[in-house]
Amino acid sequence: MDILIPVSSPGIGVADIPAALVKARIPVHKWPQTENGALEDFLTMIREEAVTLHWENGRLTLHIMVAVPYIGYIDERMHELYEAYQLNLDSAHLGRVHYKSRPFEGSLGETMQRYWDGRIENGRTAIERGLREELDWCDTSLYELSKWQGSTWETSPPTPSDKRLGLTDIYHRYRMHCVIGPELYNPEGYIHLDAVKKKKEVFLWKDI
Repeated sequence: MDILIPVSSPGIGVADIPAALVKARIPVHKWPQTENGALEDFLTMIREEAVTLHWENGRLTLHIMVAVPYIGYIDERMHELYEAYQLNLDSAHLGRVHYKSRPFEGSLGETMQRYWDGRIENGRTAIERGLREELDWCDTSLYELSKWQGSTWETSPPTPSDKRLGLTDIYHRYRMHCVIGPELYNPEGYIHLDAVKKKKEVFLWKDI
């Protein structure tokens, strides 16, 4: 069910995170730098998204809750959408292509939001937001979301963070099936331009 949250502990408080990073000797200066600064963006993420920082086994670990649809289209065959690669549009790394290593399957991943009162965004709502923002699918009547068969939540093993050097990431993924109608199907795939993160994401179809 959507209301089940896999991370019950609130984690380290936002006000205590800078000291925890110093204590763990996390090289924040080596994180990707942004206009607001890497540390400030990190604290904003903790405040606004379903992401918590914990001390676990002597290391700082991020628990990240992500909603993941498996998007399919059926004609003579079954097709599944996947994110093929990202193209960096930042002037410092113009044209750098990042091919997805895809440790998990799924068509796209949307980090759940944290509301002002501390509640976590509903999994279905997060998926609908992701489809709207990344694929411009605004009409929910043109696709059908259905419950995942088996355990809805999937938890990844701890892995070194590829975005924030020194931290460990654990992803908790809320999964749903998504079947689209012919109105949304583009055999050539889809492109999403993210002006904030300065990247282009390319989604393609594969036969399954």
